[in-house]
Order: sequence, then C-alpha cells, then structure tokens
Amino acid sequence: MLQFGPETLVEVNHMTANSFKVFWDGSISLYPQTTLSSTNNKTFMNKLLDVRQESENDLEPPVTLIHGSDTEVCLRETLMRIKVDQ
Repeated sequence: MLQFGPETLVEVNHMTANSFKVFWDGSISLYPQTTLSSTNNKTFMNKLLDVRQESENDLEPPVTLIHGSDTEVCLRETLMRIKVDQ
C-alpha cells in the first residue's frame, strides 16, 4: 500500500509554499477512501488555500488545478470535510 506519511506531507507542503505553480490531479494516494488519504487531502487542500489567499492579488496565482472528474470528486469531498471541521 502506498500512502503519504507525515514527513512526506510536511515536505510536500513546504514545496507547495515555495512553488511557482502547483498542479493537483486527484487524491494524494492510490487508495483515496482511507482515513489517512482523507487527512492528507485536507492538509494539502488547506495549504493550497493558504497559498491562494497569500497570493490573491497576484496576476498569475501559483495554484492551478488540473481539472478532471477524479479531481473534482476529491476536491468536493475534501472541501466538505474542511467545512465540517470548521
């Protein structure tokens, strides 16, 4: 089973904060229905939202999403989890 562990997620978040562009297509896991995947997706989505807020006045923001059906499902589920947590 391949999953992102906590150290990898910290590194991904660090790279995201220092990236010019981020492309995200689907879940951060081969097994998107697991609790760990859900938690990783929420953590990563929160980081993307933070980066987007910090750059909201930029003409070309650093967050760009490749939008396929898997991505849309993942984003909707993740945003709903974030909303419930808040």
